[in-house]
Amino acid sequence: MNRMQKLTALILLICFARVTWANILPPTAQDIAVSTTYDRSGAIAKLSIWDDTSGGYDTNNKSKWGLNFWTCNSETDPEHGMCPTRVAHNGEWNMVISQKFVEQRSGASQVIKLSATRRSEWVPADYCGSEGGRYGDEKPMNASGQNICGSTYTSGVALDIHIAPDELKKIPVGGIWKARLNITLHSNHDSTKYNWQADITLNVTDNSNQAIYLPEFGEAQPQIDLNLRPLPGTQVNHSKLRGMTNLDMCLYDGYGGNSSSFVLNFQDTGAAAGRDSALFSVYREGGDAQNIQDRIDYTLSLRSPTDNTSLPVRRGEDLTLDNLNQAQIRQVHLPNIPQPVICIPAPLKLETPEFSISSKSAGRYRGTLRINFTPQL
Repeated sequence: MNRMQKLTALILLICFARVTWANILPPTAQDIAVSTTYDRSGAIAKLSIWDDTSGGYDTNNKSKWGLNFWTCNSETDPEHGMCPTRVAHNGEWNMVISQKFVEQRSGASQVIKLSATRRSEWVPADYCGSEGGRYGDEKPMNASGQNICGSTYTSGVALDIHIAPDELKKIPVGGIWKARLNITLHSNHDSTKYNWQADITLNVTDNSNQAIYLPEFGEAQPQIDLNLRPLPGTQVNHSKLRGMTNLDMCLYDGYGGNSSSFVLNFQDTGAAAGRDSALFSVYREGGDAQNIQDRIDYTLSLRSPTDNTSLPVRRGEDLTLDNLNQAQIRQVHLPNIPQPVICIPAPLKLETPEFSISSKSAGRYRGTLRINFTPQL
């Protein structure tokens, strides 16, 4: 007997429906650090702090965060950014933040302007915006308004804050200049506030104004006397001379004393052969530089700016000063620089060993000491 089997086919019908997913980026707090390095005499690029950074968007609910805006926390104090603290109305727009910067070694301060703009953000990118269709309608950061292009409303907002080159040039002297900017993002949806903080560091060099400063002479050409004197005591000792003189020297690195090290090299203009490198010399005018009777030698030492020890100087050899973050500092006024600058004291001592007057030819002795100074940032 044939058995018949009934086969039941179960057919699964899978239907695909088109689903539209929302593109959402909720507003959040921000805590960032930005820095730049530039020389005051060179070309300077703008410094972006926030570069079209989103303040939130929701493509399915464009009125949710599309009216968000930013404000400062003070209208009177530039310590952490000064600008309007409430939403803007027509005629009250302000596109700048006054921000105080402080040089870390000297404590000098300078207020400069930051450009602060809020731009409408279309998500996904739409032909209404610029820069590939995503952003447009530039307004002050504390403006609240939503744009429409055709039937497309902006989905959210983005913030651009930067420092223009002309403002960066207003930092008056080299150094490490720091600021902390605090602003507030206001949510139009639920009145929530978000803190946006940026720690900004400007590493500013002033290489064209690096200087060896000799306070005693100001801008004049220095003339140093070896201060030769007879030895005290008996009449016999009066036939001998020796000398000692100090020269106040301060080194400006164009970086507010923030260099990692200084390299100094000392030379004189003598042509005498066979001298020990520990000796520098002056020569009799009209004499023979190779004749020891026409030459007076002296030694040179430098007082360490970190521990006050005496460092011997050798002619033509580099002398490196390290650990400058521990060095003494001094504020001085230098030519062509409007504000006081920080220099590091490095006084020199010139000592002439005793010699017999009869061993030298009578006359006027002169020489030149040349100091090369190279800061290492």
